[in-house]
Amino acid sequence: MKRTVLFMGILLAASSTYAQDIFKKHGHDKEMLTLSKGRYKETFINEEVMQIGTVLINTRTDKVIKFIEEATTGLGYKAEATSRFLTIDPLAEKFPWQSPYVFCNNNPIRYIDPTGEAAWDVTRDWNEQDLENFQQFVADRLKQYVDNNKKANCASLAFDLIIDYASENGLQLTLQTKDGRSFDSNADVYNTVDDFKYGAKGDNGQRDKSTSVFTQMFARDVSSNTTTVDKANTVAGDMAILTAPADHIVIFNQGGATAQDRRVSYGNLMFENGVAKNTTITYNKRDWTNSTVDGQGRTMVYNPGTSKVHRWKVFTTTGN
Repeated sequence: MKRTVLFMGILLAASSTYAQDIFKKHGHDKEMLTLSKGRYKETFINEEVMQIGTVLINTRTDKVIKFIEEATTGLGYKAEATSRFLTIDPLAEKFPWQSPYVFCNNNPIRYIDPTGEAAWDVTRDWNEQDLENFQQFVADRLKQYVDNNKKANCASLAFDLIIDYASENGLQLTLQTKDGRSFDSNADVYNTVDDFKYGAKGDNGQRDKSTSVFTQMFARDVSSNTTTVDKANTVAGDMAILTAPADHIVIFNQGGATAQDRRVSYGNLMFENGVAKNTTITYNKRDWTNSTVDGQGRTMVYNPGTSKVHRWKVFTTTGN
């Protein structure tokens, strides 16, 4: 038995020595890549320095070694190097429905994402208290808009209020058009609140209007983001939607059970030389949304009627 143990010990020692010298045997002085607890480097030498595009980068230190010039003719596509992401999306936890390595919401033809951010930081979910908070927010913010001589049409004023409330309270917001297009504040394409409102900026500094809520969404789209409640239960922030004689959004800055209790505000739109221009906000007027004929004798049609008002869905789906 002792002889067997001794023989095995000699055999293992010889094998180890042979393994350590295998590279030298062939004229190469290389370290062994083993789980040696620090005795040897546990990394592949050819992976430490990697070419990504025209950049040489040390993958262990994450430092750029140098930039190289590369001919553009006759090159094949090196998918294993040039398309490799070194890090995951910094906001991956906000998008659990997609891979953390997704770039530009999986649509890099349409979007860019220079910073990997969202329109604003999301810190909590919508809850029942938000409806009450939004009422005071609308009353205060509309007064602030008027004092600052803000220009707005009826739709942009409605979207301004809900976007400002969501962004200032760390709440994710998704808005949909009547034809089903969606604008999500968490989308990679947006980096600021202004990006969400006015369009994401491209490499040239110009805004992409196709990503702008203000450019792509109109009065007719508001109802795609609301539910209806009885007008007797109107609170500040609720809206009346007219479809004739033109699409129009009226915002209640003061709620109440009767028209005498309620007050309304709305943005305006005028035309000058055939060009639409936003004008100052009409503020804190008597509720006229029970009227069926306007001052010019035109029939006024409401969606869905004079007995209902619209409320943003985010306030009616909390807790579901």
